[in-house]
Amino acid sequence: MTNELSVRENAQGSICMGGLTAHTLDEAMAFCKKIADSEVCPKQLKGKPGDVFVVASFGAALGLNIMQSITSIMSVNGKPSLFGDGFWAIVTSQPDFVDWKEEQPTPANGMTASCTITRKGRQPVTRTFSKADAEKAGLWGKAGPWTQYTGRMLMHRARTFAG
Repeated sequence: MTNELSVRENAQGSICMGGLTAHTLDEAMAFCKKIADSEVCPKQLKGKPGDVFVVASFGAALGLNIMQSITSIMSVNGKPSLFGDGFWAIVTSQPDFVDWKEEQPTPANGMTASCTITRKGRQPVTRTFSKADAEKAGLWGKAGPWTQYTGRMLMHRARTFAG
């Protein structure tokens, strides 16, 4: 495998997966198996080299390397979806991105997160996500990050909608 930041099948028939180039599908799958079997592999990909390959391929199409991909892409209803800090990194790295402003959720503002994104040549876009929105979506009080990091999760939703 060689380092190469691209996603495509090149003229030599190599498979480029966000930072790594495999010369055969077997070589790519062997690498994905090593990741899937590792201790640092995210739980949803553990023991699933085929899923690692799909996530790596999806991430490469977005300009992410394979390690960024496996930590920033999850399956939602069988579809690879970019989330959290990975999504935010893609948004803020775009050439037309200018700035952003956020309001963190607090009891005083009804636990409402707000994000305004400004892009070159466009009007600023502001989106919010509140405790009421999270309750309506069945997320508020859900085990995991929605219980442990409610403010952060509300902020991520507002960012995603604004992005």
